[in-house]
Amino acid sequence: ALQADPSLADIFKTPTIGGLAQRVKQLKGIVEETGTAVRIPSVEKKEYYGLSSAQKRLFILQQMDETGTGYNMPRVLRLKGDVDVQRLEQTFKQLIRRHESFRTSFEVIGEEQVQRIHEDVEFEIGRDGPGPPCPPLERFISPFDLSKAPLLRGGLVTLPGDEYILMIDTHHIISDALSRERFIADFAALYARDGEGEEDVLPPLEIAYKDYACRQNSEEEKKKEEEEKARQKE
Repeated sequence: ALQADPSLADIFKTPTIGGLAQRVKQLKGIVEETGTAVRIPSVEKKEYYGLSSAQKRLFILQQMDETGTGYNMPRVLRLKGDVDVQRLEQTFKQLIRRHESFRTSFEVIGEEQVQRIHEDVEFEIGRDGPGPPCPPLERFISPFDLSKAPLLRGGLVTLPGDEYILMIDTHHIISDALSRERFIADFAALYARDGEGEEDVLPPLEIAYKDYACRQNSEEEKKKEEEEKARQKE
């Protein structure tokens, strides 16, 4: 967004917001002088893609404890008023279509950890009325099978007086605190415009996380990493 590409060494050398801001200004000056900026290109469609370094760590950690929930990211929201469950579920499905992360599963092919992006995935909101049952909160947060998308679940509990508890859980391998806030903002925009497609409400997405992962695994990035390691030794 700032058209600057700070290195890992920059982060450690300037561990304050103010210091990093100055470094970003320097890097932006270089971009303005050279007329070049680092941009992440969209990759061609494939059967599967490599993982980013962060995804690799989370994948390994989850395999070490497949019954653990330490990397679940639950969110509980209180809703007031008349909640249309079908509309709520349709909004989730729109969000899943919009963001590839919610249609991504993870597996090992040969000796390589990969992510596979599915065209369609099944999703239903668990509820305490008619429809799929919703477990109580203490059992709602349960282990994810990383080989099965979506790594997202939702549950709706009815309270007295037209109030509801909406429970959402995702795995950290497909989201973090920043992206979760983006998802919530997109969800609110889609729910408010009931019946319209995501392309009518939200701007198109230019890149997806797989594009970042592929760039991180590129020969260009590996060369930059080796050069950075060499500079740190000097």
